[in-house]
Amino acid sequence: EKSDDAINNDFSQASFLDLRSNVIDVGACLLCGACEYACPHNLITIDDTKPRMKGECPEDCHACFAVCPRTFIPKDLRNDNSKPIGDYKKVLTVKSLKHTQGQDGSIVTTLIDYLLSNEIVTEALIVDKQDHLAWKPYAKLTNAIDEVIKSGGTKYSVCPVFKPLRDLKEDSLQNIDEGVN
Repeated sequence: EKSDDAINNDFSQASFLDLRSNVIDVGACLLCGACEYACPHNLITIDDTKPRMKGECPEDCHACFAVCPRTFIPKDLRNDNSKPIGDYKKVLTVKSLKHTQGQDGSIVTTLIDYLLSNEIVTEALIVDKQDHLAWKPYAKLTNAIDEVIKSGGTKYSVCPVFKPLRDLKEDSLQNIDEGVN
């Protein structure tokens, strides 16, 4: 068994090629999009089946490997002594009185509705489905409560949830560049 130091050393030298051989090619990829979002060089794209590299990964970059939920987490970042679900006062099973379209009580829909309605957040990251492609969910940012309600319910397919955040990051950087030029 390798020590954490040895694993940390391997981890700090990992690249997209390691991510591909250790996670993607063995079928362990969740298609969450974290690698695409974290890539500082914008070289990773997610298609319908897996992450792909467009170009060559710089030798010293290991961001995609570091953020992947299927890679090793060093012992100093884990809290093995924590309670499985953290501190809590009570565990409840609840059902929304306001929304009924969702699943398991529509609580997530109701909470997002509350956060948007009370301007606690300006946008929410939701996963929706297209009417003609119900098996192909997509993530998006919205501030429209009707979109939140429409998107209610569990999606039984993978979805790169970080893609809208990557797009937002790129738009923000583009706006900054345009303001400077």
